[in-house]
Amino acid sequence: MERIVLIILTSLFLTSCAHNNISGDYRLDDNSKKGVVMGSVTYWGNHSKYRVKARRVDSLNPELDVGAGLTYRIPFMPATEMSSYGVHGETFALELDPGIYEFYSWHIYSRGINTFSERPFSVKIRVEPGKAIYVGNFHFHKTSAFLSSVTGAMLHLVDRYQRDMSFIDKKYPNITEVHRPLNLDKEISLGKSSADPVDAVFDMIFHIGIQGASQNAVQ
Repeated sequence: MERIVLIILTSLFLTSCAHNNISGDYRLDDNSKKGVVMGSVTYWGNHSKYRVKARRVDSLNPELDVGAGLTYRIPFMPATEMSSYGVHGETFALELDPGIYEFYSWHIYSRGINTFSERPFSVKIRVEPGKAIYVGNFHFHKTSAFLSSVTGAMLHLVDRYQRDMSFIDKKYPNITEVHRPLNLDKEISLGKSSADPVDAVFDMIFHIGIQGASQNAVQ
């Protein structure tokens, strides 16, 4: 019974695992009409919902994002894919139409507090049919918090190819060649958060107050 409850809780609260839209038996070849972007999103700090947003710059297609983390805390925090490396997070693999894509902003949701990147940035990649590319590791570092809520952070893009591919190779054994188009000899800073910690705390208090008022109204 306890195991069933834990499975239900996990399914309810693990709402932001890194996005993957390909299956374990996925293949790429010369006849493939799409490409695949791979990488990881990791974080040091409180369990929260961490997202990096991207868009295709040569079309009007909808935005997409990759991410990791939990929307809410639960009594038994499950280990993440990267836990054995001392960080939280997941790898991702996205099948995309050919074109130029840009990662340009990020967002953290932490127990009622929304934290956004201070300003836009630009990390562009070209997706080609029949090819898989590794964009890197998007790593969040918490800079401030209020109780268990993250109120400030920084994001860096770093090369963790060997670590990430140890997971990706097992998940997608039929993808035998993954290119690294970006020069990630040094980590790239993708900015800090724009939210003021004091304002973020007031946002959280307001959020909790609204929830309390709604519950009282129902009762």
